[in-house]
Amino acid sequence: DYAARGWYVFPCRERPGKPYFDKKKKREVTPGIKTPYTKNGVDDATTSKAKIREWWTKYPDALIGINCEKSGLFMVALDVKEGRDGITNFNRLVRIDCTGALQSTTPNGGLHLVFSGSGKTTTNEELGIDTRGAGGYFIAPPSMILDCGSYVQMNDWTKEPAPVPAGL
Repeated sequence: DYAARGWYVFPCRERPGKPYFDKKKKREVTPGIKTPYTKNGVDDATTSKAKIREWWTKYPDALIGINCEKSGLFMVALDVKEGRDGITNFNRLVRIDCTGALQSTTPNGGLHLVFSGSGKTTTNEELGIDTRGAGGYFIAPPSMILDCGSYVQMNDWTKEPAPVPAGL
């Protein structure tokens, strides 16, 4: 459904991957949850029905990764974990109406706000507020991280997301 609306998707891990030896890093690496299954990650995202069927046949429980830049989307992630409360921090810092954003909860009790438009990909671990735009991706509902929980739509995701509000 996401690809049909012009959003570029790709499969991401629903559980940690199998460890392998990384010759460049010269150490064993275990692919993490939410990392891409595909070789080029976010850059492999597509709207091709055939490719999407192929991926989800191979990885039937894969999370749905959305390439923000190719899809014309900007996402704000408000994390609630490890002592951070991004939702409270965002509401304290930002006085912007976000009701037109597509909203979903995350398995950890966080919140994703999805807008149409563009922006930078940033991380603020201290505040628990991240953004995903150019070069970034997010996990879309109804993806489920095994042994953790699901991403759940909080409003109507068949609607177009509002444009990124000025000042955000």
